[in-house]
Amino acid sequence: MKKVLITDKIHEVCVNSFESAGFEVAYNTDLKPEELLKVIHEFNILIVRSATKVTAEIINSADNLEIIGRAGTGVDNIDLKAATRKGVIVMNTPGGNTISAAELAFAHIMALCRMLPQADKSMKEGRWDRKLFYGTELFGKNLGVIGLGQIGKEVAVRAKAFNMNILAYDPVASKDWAIENEVKLGELDELLAESDIITLHVPMNEHTRNLISEASISKMKDGVKIVNCARGGIVNESDVLNALNSGKISGVSLDVFEQEPPDCKELIDHKNSICTPHLGASTKDALEKVAKQISDQIMQYFSKGILAGSINADAIMYLSNKDLAPHINLAESIGRLLQKLAGDNLAYNLELSGTLLQKHSELINLGLLKGLLGERFSTPVNFINAKSLADDAGIKSSVTESSDDDHYNNLITVKFKSDEASRRISGTVMNDKPRIVAIDDYTIEFEPEGHLIFYYNIDKPGVLSKVSKILADNNINIAGLSLGRKDKGKEALTIVNVDEVINEKILSETSSIEEINGVNYIKI
Repeated sequence: MKKVLITDKIHEVCVNSFESAGFEVAYNTDLKPEELLKVIHEFNILIVRSATKVTAEIINSADNLEIIGRAGTGVDNIDLKAATRKGVIVMNTPGGNTISAAELAFAHIMALCRMLPQADKSMKEGRWDRKLFYGTELFGKNLGVIGLGQIGKEVAVRAKAFNMNILAYDPVASKDWAIENEVKLGELDELLAESDIITLHVPMNEHTRNLISEASISKMKDGVKIVNCARGGIVNESDVLNALNSGKISGVSLDVFEQEPPDCKELIDHKNSICTPHLGASTKDALEKVAKQISDQIMQYFSKGILAGSINADAIMYLSNKDLAPHINLAESIGRLLQKLAGDNLAYNLELSGTLLQKHSELINLGLLKGLLGERFSTPVNFINAKSLADDAGIKSSVTESSDDDHYNNLITVKFKSDEASRRISGTVMNDKPRIVAIDDYTIEFEPEGHLIFYYNIDKPGVLSKVSKILADNNINIAGLSLGRKDKGKEALTIVNVDEVINEKILSETSSIEEINGVNYIKI
């Protein structure tokens, strides 16, 4: 008999479904982390929502754990790497709370434009302050939707019903869907400059952290309104507060915060802010949907061996193949590099040399897409959904086999074209570790891992010392260095592995070096 532990509040349909199927269920939402650590070894299945933090320590203590089920979409509270290493399947319930999250975001937009919470508070305090609450119509206004995933699309459709003009930014959005739904896809700066109201629907990652900050706010219209019902940290709360105080932003509406419960009391108390306690999926409908969905998925897995909603199951399956796993990891790493180096309207050819890679060409391509798209979608990208997400994003790909390479037994080469460039990346596996061995026409060898700075420079003495000084002045330690050049004194490619995150200031200082032409930073 499988034992299920549920540690977050969940609809009773989940408990009833498991018990009806013969599972033994423990429903305990009061466990402290240290208490969960002591009992987790007793259970085969752990069900959580967002409150329980499933850390590496907890996972490593879970000797009998087979599945972690997240009754919702985001898995920020689960250590996926630790679960994968332990061989624990992580499932979520994609789509279960999409409508509820979209409706909440639109409710925030309407409440912000008509100042409904402020007017309600005034009435409850016994006042009749009609003249204080002049609102804004939605009709004819420009709504900027940043992120056109499932929730962003639903918000756009609802806004269209109010005769709003929809501007959207999403590098991997389907152009066909945008045209069909009269949504204007454009660049982020264009959206920031033209939008009357901006609503955020992107995942929280290194690319979206502080997406709304002093720099981006300065590009917006005076009096713009901001709504964030996605993830905390996408909006820089201090910068938004300053913009509220100056009048640059006329109103902000937040359902999520950098720290939850939040400590930004001045922002919460501001007369032009509306704040709710992370209610995105908090409807009876959504809670019942995700509770039923997660129990159905888990029971289906144990009864029929069918995996639905799995985040990491494919990785677990193929990581057990010691020969193939490093090449899948290499493909994912190349995909992450490709995501940074490529522009819009991407098309690529995956060229595989070596019997092992050619035999598993579909998996290698899925690994590449998983790396390429992993930071672009709020729904986790896995081996199951990567191809369909790439199709939705209009990414065109092909896979070909090449003859054996003279230098490497197995070689992955990606040749890609986009609006910005036509380029090439080649990689192989050495001593079970992924290695990039060529970028464009440069022969270069480095491990695609950690924090990497790419820059093109004129091959002359002193350039590296200038870069090293900038890094040293910012207390950044160099962990590795790779150089590639065509001819002495001509253009060269330098890749620096560093130990810390590289901020915009460091990139700007590096770009300003006279001999350097083009700088990129990527974290893998």
